Amino acid sequence: MQKVRHTRRLLLCALLLASVLSGCVLTDDGSPQAVLYRGLVDSGGRTDTIVLDGAWAFWPNQFIYPNISPDNYDRFAHFPESWTSYVPESYPAYGYGSYAVTIAGLNPALEYAFSFPGYSCAARYFVNGREFYTQGVPGNNRKSERPDWKTAVVPLPDTNSRTVTLVLHLSNFNDMYPASSLPIKFGTYDRLNVMRYRDRLSHIFPFGAILAMGAFFIALFVFNRHERSCFWLGLCCFVFALRITCYEQFILQDIFPRVSENLMFRLGYLTFPLGEACLAGFIATRFPLPGDRKYYAAIIGVSAAYCLVTLFAPVSVCTALLVPFQAFTAVAALFVLAVVVRALAARRDGALAVLAGFAVFLLFGAHDVLVANRLVQGAFLTHFGMLALTAAMGLVVVRHFTRAFNTVEHLSARVERVNESFARFVPNEFLHFMGKTSITELYPGESVRRDMCAMYIRLGYDPVVSDSVNKLALLELINTILGRVTPIIIEHGGFVDRFLNDGFTVLFPDDPCRAVRCALALEQNMAQHNTERGAEGQPDIRFSAGLERGPIVLGTIGSENRIERAVLSNVLTVARQLAVHAASREIGILVSADVAVPLGGPDPCACFLVPHGDLKIRGLDRPVSLFEARAPA
Repeated sequence: MQKVRHTRRLLLCALLLASVLSGCVLTDDGSPQAVLYRGLVDSGGRTDTIVLDGAWAFWPNQFIYPNISPDNYDRFAHFPESWTSYVPESYPAYGYGSYAVTIAGLNPALEYAFSFPGYSCAARYFVNGREFYTQGVPGNNRKSERPDWKTAVVPLPDTNSRTVTLVLHLSNFNDMYPASSLPIKFGTYDRLNVMRYRDRLSHIFPFGAILAMGAFFIALFVFNRHERSCFWLGLCCFVFALRITCYEQFILQDIFPRVSENLMFRLGYLTFPLGEACLAGFIATRFPLPGDRKYYAAIIGVSAAYCLVTLFAPVSVCTALLVPFQAFTAVAALFVLAVVVRALAARRDGALAVLAGFAVFLLFGAHDVLVANRLVQGAFLTHFGMLALTAAMGLVVVRHFTRAFNTVEHLSARVERVNESFARFVPNEFLHFMGKTSITELYPGESVRRDMCAMYIRLGYDPVVSDSVNKLALLELINTILGRVTPIIIEHGGFVDRFLNDGFTVLFPDDPCRAVRCALALEQNMAQHNTERGAEGQPDIRFSAGLERGPIVLGTIGSENRIERAVLSNVLTVARQLAVHAASREIGILVSADVAVPLGGPDPCACFLVPHGDLKIRGLDRPVSLFEARAPA
């Protein structure tokens, strides 16, 4: 067991490490950082990708003439970076402006291209004075601007020039974060395409994995509504998967090409509070404490309120409230983290896995918050944090279900053993005749009337044996005999109803032929047993059987605390008297006329019937006609 635990921990650590490494490796293209000095960069004719991150020429609050010369660059600012952070003079988030950069040292024999990230909110690009790509329509006010979000690799227009000037017109009237946290890249068209496909793959992989996990856990919840953690986890996976499609690579536009920018914006913002609420719901169901309910209710309530704002309020209101909600999220995350740490201290199952996944998620989430607020530069990594977190939570739920399944399997095996034990006390055939499938369906006072055949088997022990052998040896002898005859009885469709001192009662369906065949087979088996006993110097056991046929009442007697089965009929009394009479006359098998009559005809039961007169039985108005059943010679 200890080895299994270590294996699970190693697998968990490997998964989390893979998420971290994939977040670092798949988002790092290995491109050299180009040094932009006063809006100029020299490629040196190389094919390496240049990341245009540095000091661009900048013109605030104006769209400059695109055919501008580097000689006219007189103001510079870092790009990509929000113009709200420029010092000593910063600008409001809602506004517009122009950027320019000149790239020298190009090789005319190479096919160059630009890789553009998604900008908020709209951008228009010019190369050497000519417009060659747009993302939305930039404007000098909210009314004239049409925002758009998309990424693209755009080949450079045919030019033999060794110098290229890129001018960017950018406006931002529909979001609180101008520009983008990701830089424009310049290089050969083929190389940039490969990098773009790799970047998209780094998003598609966690998107597909998280979406599949969401479908799996929602399916688990559908089939087991008591497992609410599966609902919260499945919903959390769907929210995380949707968030991945709404940012950076904008995969949602590939899935639904006609999705509007407004809807995409709101969906992206909506995933933030929804993810927070789902995470809180999962932690609340996995590590519940009565005193924490109000805090979870507050987290879910505030998240729901921000969801409504995101869906129905103007975009400006949604973005204005984002920073306060981010502050609230930070407090909520600390609370959830404290809950998980407390659960770990209490050795709650799954707390370590959730804590590890949550730590990776917070690490990447904090990084992305800094990137989104332009405090640091780099690619967004939250999708890998989402993958690590959902995988960790998924491991906890799957481990819980595995333990539950193992417990159910163990209990099922135990119930099966108990049922087998019950079957020794209440035969399954008795339940069948009662019209029941399980002993749990039996209640006191139930009864059913059926026509059946009854056989009483009397075992005659030598008096010397009975007196000299102790009771334990006698019990062993009886068990040995029953072990031999019971399979034969079952083979012929009967079952042993009662054990008495000198024999036992056997019941059959209303089929005299089957009952007589069983009696003949038992007589033959006991003869073989006596032969074996004689070889060991032991006395014979005298076998005799009596068979009667008629209506029998099967039922239960007792109370709610204890019940027993009951078989009531004169048929049992007659069968026993016939067996006693057969023993006194040293006859093997005696049957009544009710049993003998159906045995007539072309000898269907392969037996001979010899009349033996009538027998007066106490309690019956008329005597019973007797017939001896013999096996054919």
